[in-house]
Amino acid sequence: MSASLHELLAADAGTRIPEAVRETLNEMAAACNTAAVTVNLAFTVVQQSTHHREVHASRPSSPDALKVVAANAESAAESFHAQSMVVLTQAATLYAVYASQVAQAVAVRQPIPPPDPVGVKPSDLIAALFLYLPAVRFASAAQARPDVVETQNDEIAAAYEQLTKVISQQLHGKVPAVYDYPAAVAASGYGAVDATDLFAEALHAYAATLTAAIGFLTTVDNSGEG
Repeated sequence: MSASLHELLAADAGTRIPEAVRETLNEMAAACNTAAVTVNLAFTVVQQSTHHREVHASRPSSPDALKVVAANAESAAESFHAQSMVVLTQAATLYAVYASQVAQAVAVRQPIPPPDPVGVKPSDLIAALFLYLPAVRFASAAQARPDVVETQNDEIAAAYEQLTKVISQQLHGKVPAVYDYPAAVAASGYGAVDATDLFAEALHAYAATLTAAIGFLTTVDNSGEG
């Protein structure tokens, strides 16, 4: 499975939040996009190696040793893809948690906290999503464009619902620590599992949705403030 890339905050968005916060959100977003590109490259290698294996398997004259090499290459490619997806999951976890903290602070007009240097692991979210990512909703009455704010609230709620569904339905029975370390995926022999794909995608999408709303609500022309 390939991974989606999401936009960073534009230069004219989020002008009411500290520049260090904007930079951190964009750095986290860029890290996710870089990981997503790696996932997509890995997926291309999987497709190529699968094709190569199938070509050898379809030829009776192909030496058995080459068939083994082709199968091993496909297995290695699948492991690379799974490990790159775990890297995206790690990056998206940090991004989603900090974007949520910023959004919560913006929603109640409180000081925005600095990012936690220790960080949160994907397994922490699997175990206690509501602790690390409480639901976010922005009040629209005081905004210059309440209709847009309500639309963004709906988008945030939809992304959050998708994330909770992935955790409750797709990750049930999985070993949470597998999503914390790329080497753990290789050691477990998981391969390119759909659950990891969906988790990373849902986390990244939720973080990007929150950041888009933060950017809109903290831009001078949209904030409803002078």
